[in-house]
Amino acid sequence: MEQIVHAHSFLKFVVQLEIVMRATAQNEVAMLIAEDRDSVRKMLKMVHAMFRGRAPKRFQEEMVALKEDLIG
Repeated sequence: MEQIVHAHSFLKFVVQLEIVMRATAQNEVAMLIAEDRDSVRKMLKMVHAMFRGRAPKRFQEEMVALKEDLIG
């Protein structure tokens, strides 16, 4: 569950960063640096795949379930 929460917050951050970069720094490039642990690295790869529309179905379902749990 910790990995899913980490991935969810990372995904939300990436979306917000994309919005800010497009609005304020269109000619700039941003680099994200994340904690270097195997579990985090794997999860961030999954989030990146999800962001690109290529995440495994199980992962997408877990993210939807997490969102529903958080919303109530």
